[in-house]
Order: sequence, then structure tokens, then C-alpha cells
Amino acid sequence: WRADAAVVPDGFDEGQAGARPFAVVRFIAAVPADPDGLAAAIVSRRSGKVDYDGRAVPPAAIAALRRVHRADEGALTLTSDPEAVAALRRISTAAMRVEVDTDRTYAETVRVMRIGADEIAAHRDGLSFHGPFFWWAKALGLLSPEAQMDKDSTARGMARALLDDQAASTATFGWLTTTGNTRAQQIGVGRAYVRQNLAATRAGLAFAPWSQALQEFSEMAALRAELRAVVGAAAGDTVQMFFRLGYAPPPPPTPRRALDAIIAA
Repeated sequence: WRADAAVVPDGFDEGQAGARPFAVVRFIAAVPADPDGLAAAIVSRRSGKVDYDGRAVPPAAIAALRRVHRADEGALTLTSDPEAVAALRRISTAAMRVEVDTDRTYAETVRVMRIGADEIAAHRDGLSFHGPFFWWAKALGLLSPEAQMDKDSTARGMARALLDDQAASTATFGWLTTTGNTRAQQIGVGRAYVRQNLAATRAGLAFAPWSQALQEFSEMAALRAELRAVVGAAAGDTVQMFFRLGYAPPPPPTPRRALDAIIAA
């Protein structure tokens, strides 16, 4: 089957974001149904929010990712250039620190942390942390919401170190840019991003969003401008997605909510 999507068919109203359909999708019998060969990667696709092994993605794999990109869904750039990577690592690390050290933004992360099997099973969303280390840290009170919000706590320090290591271990970055910032362009970039993630999975790559420096709160403004300069975004362009890719063992699947929790029929 082929899915033909008409994106924002009735236009988009910022004042009433949910008042009109954002897409109408028609399913049509077609052969071949998967011209890019990405469907088989759907069940294995992950966001690899872990340390990578430091290797850059080779040109052949970069070319494979570029082949599945559709130019009408934004401009795709992938780079392993050492000078660019060094600058992007530095900006990424600084952006992570801003997010972690700004209480109101870090609180958004703390609210969706699911620590241990019981919380993960109860919520089936957010950020899952499981395994003996996190079980003991939670049991000892080291990962309570109160501990997480203490800037001098072990928990807050762990968050900084974890994110620093992830930035330092990355040798290839990518980003998707549009010439404006309409809702249709945003949806198109979302589709392009998932296609890149699927292609990366098929190529045996780890892949994850890395978008802290794109966030639009005041404390991030200087780093957002610096990132735009490094990636060469022109005036009026929007850097919609920034991501990292490399090599790491795939993480386990995350839980999913039941369909009736998210679909009205």
C-alpha cells in the first residue's frame, strides 16, 4: 500500500491549532509499496541517546542516507568535517549545560523521567531509565524530583556528565533546514527526519535528535545564533532538526501506549 498525504489541506490557523486536520491520508494499493526499502527498519528504529564509539560515519553510509531524502521536505546536510564537528560539539555541550542549569527548562525533563520498571509500565511515555544502577539510585533517593532539581546534587551532576560524554563521542552531525517555517514545512521535515532515522537503522548506525541549541527560550538565544552561523543558515531559513549519528549498540525498545489512548475513532 502507498500512503498519499495531503498536508494541512485546509490551511493552518495558529490561533486554533487543533481546529483543522493537519493531514488527510489515503491508502492506495500499489506495487512497489516501499520504493526506498525502509519499511523493514520500522520495528528496529531507535533514538540512540547513548555514548557513541567516536567513529565518523563513512562516505558510503552518508550517501545512502542522502539517497532517501526528498528535496521538497527541506535541505539535508550531513558532515563529519573535523572543524565543523568540533564547533558543533562545543555548541551542543554548552546548550546542554544551559538546559540542565536552567531550572524551569530542566524541570520539563524531570517531569517526564520514568525511573524503574514500575514507573515505565505505569506511564509508557517520557524518558525511560531502567537497570540495577537506576533502581538503586532511586531507592536511595538520589533520583527523586527534589534531588534532580537541586543544582548541587549528584543527580544534576550525573545529567551534566552524561550529556557531555554524548557530545564528545559524536563525530558526525546532521541537520534539516527550510526556507521558511510554515506548519506544512515543519511536518515535511518531520517526515524527512524519520526517513533518515530509518535509513540510518538499515545501515547499522545509531541516530538521535540533538536539538537543545534550537530551543527558543531566552537563555539559549546566543547559542542558537551561533549554531545557525556554523551550519550556514541564511536569513529567513529555519534549522528545524539537528541530530547526531555514529556507532553504538541499539538501545532496547521503549514502551508504547495503547492505541485507544491516542486515537479517537
